[in-house]
Amino acid sequence: MAATAAVLQDAPAQADHTALDAYVDLLHAVERAQRQLHETVAAELERSGIDDVTAVQALLLFHLGDESLTAAEIMHSGRYLGSNVSYNLKKLNEGGRLESTRGDARGAPRFRATATGKAIQSKLWSLFGRQREALKPVCSMDESDVAAAASALKKLERYWFDQVRYKL
Repeated sequence: MAATAAVLQDAPAQADHTALDAYVDLLHAVERAQRQLHETVAAELERSGIDDVTAVQALLLFHLGDESLTAAEIMHSGRYLGSNVSYNLKKLNEGGRLESTRGDARGAPRFRATATGKAIQSKLWSLFGRQREALKPVCSMDESDVAAAASALKKLERYWFDQVRYKL
């Protein structure tokens, strides 16, 4: 009987541990998914013969779209997931993939994709379109699964943002 009571007392701790394990698994999955996304983009760039742009830089171009943004706007808008936006903007500018303009002498430069930058955006749109089409037959994910995953990740993003912003 004492052994049964001990097991029952440990049940909440085991449940908490199981929930924590699931959360840690989710964190690892997010990290692995981002790394795999970068590897997938790098492979597409390599297949296309583009060797002067990294996956991070290609994704920066992709998320920039047709907009003209400052470095700060790029970082704060969530369009960039790297640690050194200035370095990557400089490299893309030097490589002719981005152009920068300055509104006035004191204003921060604004960056927008050039024609060669837009060509990379187009390649990524094509890649992501092919991937979306392959989700259902390859891994049984339909549009509702994608929407549910995106919704869950947005909730986590907001939660983590609040943790930092409000020092929770």
